[in-house]
Amino acid sequence: MTERTEQRICIKFCFNLGKSCAETIEMLQKAFKDEWMGKTQIKEWYGRFKNGRTSVDSDPRSGRPSTGTSSHNVERVRVAVEQDHRLTVRELEDEIRIPKMEVSVGATAEKSPSKSKQHQVNVDCFFYYEGIVHHKYAHTGQTINKEYYVEVLKRLRNAIRRKRPQLWESGDWLLHHDNAPAHTSNLVQQYLSKHSIAQLRQPPYSPDIAPCDFWLFPRLKMPLKGHRFDNKQTVETNATNALKVISKTDFQECFNKWKHRYEQLVQSNGDYFEGCHPPDDEE
Repeated sequence: MTERTEQRICIKFCFNLGKSCAETIEMLQKAFKDEWMGKTQIKEWYGRFKNGRTSVDSDPRSGRPSTGTSSHNVERVRVAVEQDHRLTVRELEDEIRIPKMEVSVGATAEKSPSKSKQHQVNVDCFFYYEGIVHHKYAHTGQTINKEYYVEVLKRLRNAIRRKRPQLWESGDWLLHHDNAPAHTSNLVQQYLSKHSIAQLRQPPYSPDIAPCDFWLFPRLKMPLKGHRFDNKQTVETNATNALKVISKTDFQECFNKWKHRYEQLVQSNGDYFEGCHPPDDEE
C-alpha cells in the first residue's frame, strides 16, 4: 500500500465518521506531518467520497483524453505542486487524473525556463483596520519555528511602539494568528503572557479565519502571479509595492469580512462550513 493510498483511506474514514472537510484536513496534517498530501488533494478526495465514491484506488488511466497541456490542467498541476513539493509524476497523475505524459508536460511548463530555480519567499505581515503595522521578509532557508516567531513578535512590539504609539499606549489591540504549531507553542504563549499581549483564539478546524490567510496573502499574490523574478530582492520589492497600494478602505472591508466569518461560526455553534470556506457577504 502506498502512502497516498493510506491517506485516502484516512480521508474516507473521517468522512464516514461524519468529520467535516476542515476537520479531516487538520487530522491528516497532524497524523502525517510533513508527509501529508496537502489541502487540494484532501478536498478533492473528500468531495469524491461525499459524492458516493467507495474506492480509494486511483482511476484507470487508459483511454483518457489528451488534455494535460490545457491551461486548466497546467493550473491544477501548479496548485498541487505548490501544496506538496514532494509529489512525484505518478502521484500527480493519480490525484489530477490526467495521463503521465501530459502531467510531465504540465510540470515542465511550470518549471521553464529549465535553468531557473524557484524559491519560496516568506513574509511576516501584521496589519489592522487602518493599514500595515509591520512586515519583514524571512531570510532564505530560515526555519519557521517557535524561536523564530518569538523574534517576529519582538519586532512587532517595537513596530507598534514606533509606528502606532496610540495603540502602544492604550494597549487596545488583539493579536490574531492561526493555529500553526509555532504560534501555539508554550514558548510563544509564555512570551505573549509576559508582555500582556491579548490573543483572539483561533477556532478549531477553521484554517481560513485569520485575515492573513483568507484575505491578505491571496491579495498579495495576485499582482505577482505569472511573473518571473531574477532574485529574492526583486520579489520582495514587488511584494512591498503591492502592500503599499492597498487602501485604508480595503483594510476596513477585510475586517468587515473577518467579523462576518466569526459571526457565522458563532451562529453555527463553532461548526465549520461545507466546502471548508465560510461564505462572505455577497459583493
